[in-house]
Amino acid sequence: MSIMVITETAGSDADALALVTRARAAGQTLVWRVCDSVRAVTECVRSSRGEGAELVLLDMDVPEDGDAAGASLTDALGELPVPFIEIHDRDGEGSHPAMVTVVVPGDREAGVDMALSIALRYLAGHERMAA
Repeated sequence: MSIMVITETAGSDADALALVTRARAAGQTLVWRVCDSVRAVTECVRSSRGEGAELVLLDMDVPEDGDAAGASLTDALGELPVPFIEIHDRDGEGSHPAMVTVVVPGDREAGVDMALSIALRYLAGHERMAA
């Protein structure tokens, strides 16, 4: 079972280790993908199911749908067979049909931490319902 984290920056090793440790304790694996463009994010979103992701954390500010690359990403997110959570460090950024949008002004790391908490809780509840 895994959660794919798609982000535009790698972040600090200490923050990543803390998140990986929390996920592991909950029986989940974090799969990190650092993407430097909307096209790369779109490819990661499309590959997430093939890589076994049960949920996607999208930590990237993406363009509005009017942009061709943004429209392609919107299509990929719409076709995503698993839920995703968007993470932003300022208000007014969410533009896609996410399960949850997390906004922590000025603190992207806190947003990722909060999104991971939501993801782990969701997946734990989902496993109980499936059993």
